[in-house]
Amino acid sequence: MTIIEMILSLAMVILTAQIVILQRYYGEKLEEQAVVLGDLIDIIEDQTATTEQFGKIRRKIFSSSQ
Repeated sequence: MTIIEMILSLAMVILTAQIVILQRYYGEKLEEQAVVLGDLIDIIEDQTATTEQFGKIRRKIFSSSQ
């Protein structure tokens, strides 16, 4: 195995690890957004939402999207 092959193999391993980490990170963010969206849909269906409830949901959405 030449040096260039070793460097390319190492680069491939590093990129694969980064992809796995990013998939996990964005998967968790997507799950958080799904929970918040489910809560919002429940409140809208009940039509008993107060301004305070919408404020809590708005804060959850913005905090989980960062």
